[in-house]
Amino acid sequence: MENIIKEEPRRRTTIYLSDIHVKNVDYFQPASTMISSSNTHETEIHVDKFHQTEDNDNEKIELTTLNNHFENYLNKIKILANININLRHEIVNILQTYMGHMKEEKQNDNNNNSNSSEIEFNNLRRQLNNELQKLISIQTRLQRADYDTKYYKNKVKLFSKSNQYEIIQQQLNVNLYELNLLKEQFEKQQESLLVK
Repeated sequence: MENIIKEEPRRRTTIYLSDIHVKNVDYFQPASTMISSSNTHETEIHVDKFHQTEDNDNEKIELTTLNNHFENYLNKIKILANININLRHEIVNILQTYMGHMKEEKQNDNNNNSNSSEIEFNNLRRQLNNELQKLISIQTRLQRADYDTKYYKNKVKLFSKSNQYEIIQQQLNVNLYELNLLKEQFEKQQESLLVK
C-alpha cells in the first residue's frame, strides 16, 4: 500500500503552546515526520520546503509589522519635535513683546527723570535685565533641548530592546515546541524498536 499525500491550500494558522493538549500532539507533528518510510525522498523535501517558505513568510510579516510600528513611532517623535519647536518660538516671541513693553515703560520713566545720573543708572539696569533675561531664555531652551534629546534616545532604546526581547521569546517558544515534538517522536521510535 502506498501512502498518498494530499496537498491542502496554504493556510496561515497560529498555534500557541497553551492550546495543545498531550492527546493531540500527533496531530501537530511536522508533516515530514508523519510520512512513512516507503515514500520517496522527494516528497519529504517538498514538505520540508513548504514549511520553510511558510516560516519565512511569517517572519517577513512580523518584520514588516515591526518596521511599521517603528516608523509610526518615529513619525510621532518628529511631530512632537515640531510642536516643541513651535512652542519655543512662541515663548521667545512673548518674551520679546514683554521686553518691548518694558523698554517703552522704562523709556517713558526716563523721560520724566531730569537727573542724568538716574537716567544712566536706569539704562544700565535695563541692559542688565535684558541680558539676564536673554541668558535665562537661552539656558531654558538649552535645558529643554538636552532633556528632549535624552528622553527620545531613551524611548528609542526601550522600544528597540522590548521588540528584540519579544522576537527572541517567540523564537524560543517555537524551538521548545519543536524540541518537545522531536523528543516524543524519538521516544515512540525507541518504543517501536524495543517492541520489534
